[in-house]
Amino acid sequence: MHASESGDALMGEKTHNELLGETLIQSLFFLITARFHKNTSLVIYRAYVLWVNRCLAVRGRLADYQESAEIEGMHTTLITAMLPTNSLPLLLDGSRYT
Repeated sequence: MHASESGDALMGEKTHNELLGETLIQSLFFLITARFHKNTSLVIYRAYVLWVNRCLAVRGRLADYQESAEIEGMHTTLITAMLPTNSLPLLLDGSRYT
């Protein structure tokens, strides 16, 4: 029996609902921040990537963390080609709003 099947609480991992709840809170933070940020579409994009990333990770735990990182990398590559150079720091680190 795999760790994800044997009960997350016993393994000290967060449950599916806890992870989705955290994801929702973090996504809302990005969306609220977007209201006050000059590059609104970029902040909304980061909220979207966070949501996709977490949903993939919740679905299959460790195996999908790698998959979600690869998907975020592809999204980052695509969006970077469409953004001004000065937007890159925010894209790479959603906590930087300078």
